[in-house]
Amino acid sequence: MKISVYILGIIIILYLLFLRINIPYLALDNHKLIKKKANLFFVLTTLTLIAFSALRGDFATDYTTYIYQIQIYVRQGIRQVLQARDVGFALIMRSLYMLNNNGFICIAVLSIATVLAFSFVIKRDSKNWFLSFVVFVALDSYIISFNLMRNILAVSLVLCSIRLIWDKKLIKYLISILLISLIHRSALVMIPMYWLLQKDYRKRKNAIILVGGIALLFVAFAYTRQISLLGQAFIGMNYTSYDNFGLDFGNIGSALKTTMMMGYILFSYKKLNYNDNKNVVYVNMCIFAWAFQLLAARVLMFQRVGYYFSTAFIIIIPNLIDKSKNKKLISIAFVGVVFLYVVLFQNVTDYYWVWENKRVIFW
Repeated sequence: MKISVYILGIIIILYLLFLRINIPYLALDNHKLIKKKANLFFVLTTLTLIAFSALRGDFATDYTTYIYQIQIYVRQGIRQVLQARDVGFALIMRSLYMLNNNGFICIAVLSIATVLAFSFVIKRDSKNWFLSFVVFVALDSYIISFNLMRNILAVSLVLCSIRLIWDKKLIKYLISILLISLIHRSALVMIPMYWLLQKDYRKRKNAIILVGGIALLFVAFAYTRQISLLGQAFIGMNYTSYDNFGLDFGNIGSALKTTMMMGYILFSYKKLNYNDNKNVVYVNMCIFAWAFQLLAARVLMFQRVGYYFSTAFIIIIPNLIDKSKNKKLISIAFVGVVFLYVVLFQNVTDYYWVWENKRVIFW
């Protein structure tokens, strides 16, 4: 059985144990006992996600690659490390390895930081922690972090910084994005998003811009390979053919998933308060996520950029469900659809723990 199913099962059990099913929206409840139970659920769920991520074995494609790369950083002189493509990541991993001389610890710290960043945003912005954790685990961000560790760490840190957009703190936002780009250069794509994500695309002028952008998207479909190669040259990749990872076709299930969630948002967006800039930013992030996911159906590498936006679904979907008349029924139906997606479309290598490693790792 896929690991996502096990983890989702644990989250549901924790939810039922600590939060009675007839009180599912506890983040807004002021009762002290209920609040304590909600916080306990939040902590235990976060610890569960940390355990499965930090203590995982070397089954993911990039696990041993990261171990070897970290050891290269250690063997190199500091001058060579400062010339690395993602110098921030290189310095962090080199420092960690020199402290403990264990590659597994480096990977574990990376995993813990990623989960904590996502959990921080869920606690800060979500009105339904349970559903946000379900989206986080089942709809790709969490599981993908097992492999694309550096990319998803950058994504999680960008998500933490998104608040600076609706707080209109441009300088702090630019500084944070530039620092995060030292971990993964693709984060630089979020610089112009400070302005683009603040626009209310319900207004005619902005709507024209949005429609024009969608039109360009369909044009881009005809040139996805050339565009992706240009983008890879920008972030320092060297893939040159569809035989390389990243230039092949994406998962149609992921495109379908994103389209369905975008459809639900478009159907329900009037329930959101558009005077709250936070809602404007998150909905716009979902629009960009949908656009990049459509491109990723042709060239998988576009997902790398799309991850910076798709994390918004972790917040906006639960918040929309919270405003629905039949919250319980919609929540149950949503979790059911999520399980169906995981079973049918999510591609996950068989999970095993670090003490069950099936390949030799030179620590």
